[in-house]
Amino acid sequence: MQTEFLDRKVRVDWLRFQFKSELSNCIPEIIKTLDLPFQHKNESLPDAKNNDMLALNKLWHEIYEYEGSLIGINYAPSAGVENFHRYFVDLSGKTLAKLELHKIQSLLYWTQCHYEFIANRIDIALDFPVGSPRLSMRFWEGFVEDRLLSHYRTVRRIMNVGSRHGTTVYLGSRESDRFIRIYDKNIDGVDFDRIELELKRFRALTVMRQLADLKLSEISKYLDDVVCGQINFVRSHPDIDFFKTYKRGAVTLATPVLHCDIEKSIAFIQRHSPTLAMLQEFMGERKYQEFMDNNLRSGKLAMKSRHRRLIQNAQSLLGAEKIR
Repeated sequence: MQTEFLDRKVRVDWLRFQFKSELSNCIPEIIKTLDLPFQHKNESLPDAKNNDMLALNKLWHEIYEYEGSLIGINYAPSAGVENFHRYFVDLSGKTLAKLELHKIQSLLYWTQCHYEFIANRIDIALDFPVGSPRLSMRFWEGFVEDRLLSHYRTVRRIMNVGSRHGTTVYLGSRESDRFIRIYDKNIDGVDFDRIELELKRFRALTVMRQLADLKLSEISKYLDDVVCGQINFVRSHPDIDFFKTYKRGAVTLATPVLHCDIEKSIAFIQRHSPTLAMLQEFMGERKYQEFMDNNLRSGKLAMKSRHRRLIQNAQSLLGAEKIR
């Protein structure tokens, strides 16, 4: 008997990436591609270099904004030590809802033609007709506890009340490369059941690269299959038969390379660099350096075997890359 799949609407609901370029005029090209009225946030300031702005936990010489979405640039140093200008693009769901898929694809294709493309985050949303019971009211806690659902060891549920009445289920950790939200969504007065997948780092890069290369007619199905491919039940059970009408295809995303764990640690320190700067300014240079040295000594004594394995994995992969 052939399964009748539920209707669905698919959309990219968040897009964040960075890249480098020898060109200093990429922002006008990005705005032209998006065809949205981004505005220079500090255009009234006489000298942008003395008024750097903070975004993505980094300082940028110029930032352009549209309804909460941001585009920024860090110009290459005039001394010539670095020849590349650094850019970031951070588009919210509200902005992306106004973009057709071909504009999103054009943006990803063009920016990936430059240097050091870094994928930070992509969210993909699937909206389904309201089920009975609501998708968020299914027993996801039991699926995880009974080990029916692979990949996810944690589940959290929030019951909203008041003006934002509804339920949200979170699968996995927000800090991981893969995180799922299942919640009740109202769009223009119409209720939907939404599955929203948040991908970061290596997995986000995989999807962004693929989006840049696909035929336009293939993008919607690919995004659909990526989301559904991240919800896998390991064995048959009557309680999970309902999902057969949701999952009509699947894309398996490769596991991040081992040394990404080292990169996560580096990224963690970079995200908290404002805190470190605050402590240094509060303590003074000498006391701050003593504080950091003492913590490093304590940390070395507290390192466990897993920390040593991470170092060995990263060093071995780095060595292999040098050989190639």
